[in-house]
Amino acid sequence: MESSTPNWQKHKDLLTEAGIDFDLIEETRKYIHKNAEPGFKEFKTKEKILEHFSDIDKEHIKEYATTGLTIDITGTAPPTEDGECNVVAFRADMDALPMSEETGAEYTSVTDCAHMCGHDGHMAILITTGMFLKQHRDKIPSNKTIRLLFQPAEESPGGAKPMIEEGCLDGVDEIYGYHNAPFGEEATITCKPKELMAGVTIVNIEIEGKGGHGSEPANSIDPITAAVNVHSAFNTIKSRNVPST
Repeated sequence: MESSTPNWQKHKDLLTEAGIDFDLIEETRKYIHKNAEPGFKEFKTKEKILEHFSDIDKEHIKEYATTGLTIDITGTAPPTEDGECNVVAFRADMDALPMSEETGAEYTSVTDCAHMCGHDGHMAILITTGMFLKQHRDKIPSNKTIRLLFQPAEESPGGAKPMIEEGCLDGVDEIYGYHNAPFGEEATITCKPKELMAGVTIVNIEIEGKGGHGSEPANSIDPITAAVNVHSAFNTIKSRNVPST
């Protein structure tokens, strides 16, 4: 017979057994949610993250792209001799969306932004990962490092590029970008090489028409009709121009 214990309670029990203060993590996530900030302005968010890593030597904490962070956690166990994958990075995004929140939750955003894409949860998970790893350095070889990467401006205008240009991935052998997914099974982690989820790119298109008299439409250029045709063509890109496999 399956257990009737909800998944969140199972997670809490597991984290508590591992020495993680679940209530503190929940409090952190609600604080970040309530104080939602836009891209490259996640200053309160960054400070809240750093509160959990005050015991990490400063040389292992670096800032990128105004509000981005990397925190390196290196093991203390005897080194391995495989020479492979010495640095693994896990990434969470930090920014909120430029919209108001009307959920009525006790931790509803008090700013003009809102965490409607779950980035507050992503950060809470990565913070928890870091707290767990800190407590279990003795299980990690001394020549292996886990890098926690907190990326600003995922929604816009884009924080990954400036972080990479400033060196956040220097020395990294593998990186995993975390995001919640409604298509996934509850309480599971799905992973695959390369891309798994879609991103968004904004394209601005200007369609110029030519005015004319209503009685002579043939001598004018109707931008509305042209725009409708462009829109229809876009909807066939995936079905007609992108291979299904």
